[in-house]
Amino acid sequence: KWKPLVLVIGNYSSGKSTLINDYLGGEIQATGQAPTDDSFTVITYDPSTSPDGPVRVTEERDGKFLLNDPEYPFESLKKHGQRFSSHFRLKKVNAPFLRNLSVIDTPGMLDSITERDRGYNYQNVIGDLAQRADLVLVLFDSHKAGTVREAHTSLRDTLPTRTFEDRVLFVLNRIDECVSLVDLL
Repeated sequence: KWKPLVLVIGNYSSGKSTLINDYLGGEIQATGQAPTDDSFTVITYDPSTSPDGPVRVTEERDGKFLLNDPEYPFESLKKHGQRFSSHFRLKKVNAPFLRNLSVIDTPGMLDSITERDRGYNYQNVIGDLAQRADLVLVLFDSHKAGTVREAHTSLRDTLPTRTFEDRVLFVLNRIDECVSLVDLL
């Protein structure tokens, strides 16, 4: 129904937005050591602009637009409610990398946050998006040991029931900064 979709998930500060920015060739998503963004952001190509010049966001729309525009395959996500809608958005970008695919950057997974804190069921949203995605990238930071609760639930329960394992790739980020194999392990 739409172009191929890449879903990027992982713990907070695992490098999701940095990876996306690197592939796109510009500062499209905010980055930082602490959680910087609590939104699901659909990043897609803007065919109405020239790909020449610096890569930049050419248009931003809110979740209400994204959930109601038949051009996009997200109408069924309305069931997650208003709170989810306020944490869902669209960015159109002039990056040639996006001509044939779109990317969804997700809020970082956390340990202590609950459904009540977010205002919507995070695992159900991840599951619905994973079901639509052609590829799910799961990022881990090699310098942060362990897996937070939301990531553990996503890996153990949500992804196996909502997508095929051949669509899930695990990315171990910052591996080049490990001095030895012992550091990596």
